[in-house]
Amino acid sequence: MYYYYRGHDSSTNTEELTHISISPNPISSNNILSILTKEKRDFKYSIFTSNGVMVISGSTENKSQNIDVSRLSEGIYILKITSDNKVTNLKFIK
Repeated sequence: MYYYYRGHDSSTNTEELTHISISPNPISSNNILSILTKEKRDFKYSIFTSNGVMVISGSTENKSQNIDVSRLSEGIYILKITSDNKVTNLKFIK
């Protein structure tokens, strides 16, 4: 099953999440992408290819999360993070 990312939908009433970062970018040889946030909150995440295909998704109850991206090929990806009707999209390179 494929899911396609179409970017931010301006018709919904969502705000952007702040105080979220990812590291390292580009991804290092350990193939771990870390999501870091200053606020302790639950969030859902999805990783999309540059063509809009969702390749990884998950959720967390921590204020940070490590994601194994070893199965992804080299390229540019979009990490979409959602929490409490707030969304942020971050690009990263593998």
